[in-house]
Amino acid sequence: MQSAHHSHPHMHTLSVPAAHHHAPSSSSSVLLLIENSLAMAAIWSDIRQRCLEPLLRDFDEAKMKVLAVETLPVPSSPLERGGVHQGGLDSIRFNGSPNNRLSTAKVNAAIDLLLNSNSPYGGDQSHLVLVAASAPIDNPLLGIRQYAWFLLAEKLQKANISCHLVLARNGEDMSSLIGLYDKTRWLQGALEVHSINEDGKHVRHSVLVIPHIPITLPPPA
Repeated sequence: MQSAHHSHPHMHTLSVPAAHHHAPSSSSSVLLLIENSLAMAAIWSDIRQRCLEPLLRDFDEAKMKVLAVETLPVPSSPLERGGVHQGGLDSIRFNGSPNNRLSTAKVNAAIDLLLNSNSPYGGDQSHLVLVAASAPIDNPLLGIRQYAWFLLAEKLQKANISCHLVLARNGEDMSSLIGLYDKTRWLQGALEVHSINEDGKHVRHSVLVIPHIPITLPPPA
């Protein structure tokens, strides 16, 4: 049975079972922060099958621990024993709140969860995958919207965490998320070399292949 973690009071973490049942051996982790809104529910099958399941197979081959976090938990029924789920991504449930979107606060909490799941002795680069179907809610720091996202990019860089995006192709303004990715890559000194993929009518992402781990990246701004 997969376990539920409650390291943050407002975030529900699901352990994602390995596709091939490899025991995690890497000191780094992967965290999927998934917008579990109704907008995502409408395209979830496409997002999961075309983007997330291939990613999970690759991270499994790299023997990395993978966690999934919903942006807004759904109240547990009595049968779920406190929110413990089985079935990995199939267990993601959807919350119809109009404010159920990514935000700087939720991304910051996800980074903290990822840091807490890693080895205290450091290790390889970890990965934060943001999965969104709606424009994020900006929670400005010091009244400057982009500064809040820049602070998150700095936090990712200092923690040796790569940021990746899986975005729905639906006309929503994803510039803050793409800016977070761009700033993180810039701070990490990475070369901007990636290709665009159009997977289905709902999903737009681009893919960078690094040894053994193809991972999703955002389209160019």
